[in-house]
Amino acid sequence: MEFQFLAINELGHSSGIDTAVENVSLPLLQDDSTQEVWSNWGVTYRDVIILDSENKISGVLNLTTNPLADEANWNQLKDLVLSTAGEVAAPVDTGIAEDTGSEEADSGS
Repeated sequence: MEFQFLAINELGHSSGIDTAVENVSLPLLQDDSTQEVWSNWGVTYRDVIILDSENKISGVLNLTTNPLADEANWNQLKDLVLSTAGEVAAPVDTGIAEDTGSEEADSGS
């Protein structure tokens, strides 16, 4: 499975690029009037847009309304990425033990 993450800065907001990329390894592209990606894709500030192998939108998650600090949102984004890549998402290990009832099954009860 192979995929890439990158950011696309909104047209007209290039003055903040130096600050945005400082100490960050995420590639940042600048939208321009020949591509108008934000406009063509209907982007809202803080959207994460998942593209498939043909560069078609397969999912969108806005991080303002769905902050990744919420585990359900994190899992939703993970599921979008992995399902687009053709994989089934594995559950996130939160460190919280989950009761599966396996003790009863193991003991023959």
